[in-house]
Amino acid sequence: MPAALSPIRVNRAPVLTLQAAVVAERLGYPPEIALTLGRFVAGSSALAKAKRLGIIEQTEDAAERR
Repeated sequence: MPAALSPIRVNRAPVLTLQAAVVAERLGYPPEIALTLGRFVAGSSALAKAKRLGIIEQTEDAAERR
């Protein structure tokens, strides 16, 4: 009987970046812009999750920063 396989852990940020970049390319953006958009999507997702988990404090609105 084969040994039980341990689950594979995958960091979701690069996967989300790739997925968003592929979608942006299919929408017609050049590869460089698509990758930038993918990074933005992954970063925004990470920021939202950190706020939801209470890891970082809520940031000010753009109007308050000015």
